[in-house]
Amino acid sequence: MELEMEMVAPKFATPARSKHYQPAIALGFFKSAGKAENFAPGKSVFVGNEGAASLFSEGARMYLLLDGEVTLSVGKKTIGTVAKGEVFGEMALADQSLRVATAMAETDCTLLGINRIDFMNLVKTKPAFALSLLKALSERLRFMTSKYQ
Repeated sequence: MELEMEMVAPKFATPARSKHYQPAIALGFFKSAGKAENFAPGKSVFVGNEGAASLFSEGARMYLLLDGEVTLSVGKKTIGTVAKGEVFGEMALADQSLRVATAMAETDCTLLGINRIDFMNLVKTKPAFALSLLKALSERLRFMTSKYQ
């Protein structure tokens, strides 16, 4: 028996929509070790349920959108969009489970991607971004749980 859950996208579906997000700190963090990647419209950045994210897989990456727009969807339902300066895919760094959402380039996009190992190494010398990310994720979790009370 498979559980079906309705995906509820909060107003701040990405950390960048949190009051704790600091774009300049995020950009500095990603520029330190991020790998620039370009995506044409219609190309997927990552696909939901496409294999577990091992330590060295692409699923173990998070991204900062430098230019363009990315759509996040689950199945055929759009759950949010990512705009210039926003971070997405951050949950893949938190665990090694399947991605739930698919991220698709809506326009020509330029991203900075960072893998789990580089993220963990950078946190040691630049903890400010990780702290703002944790606060944003905590805020998102509180919002989501309040919807079910």
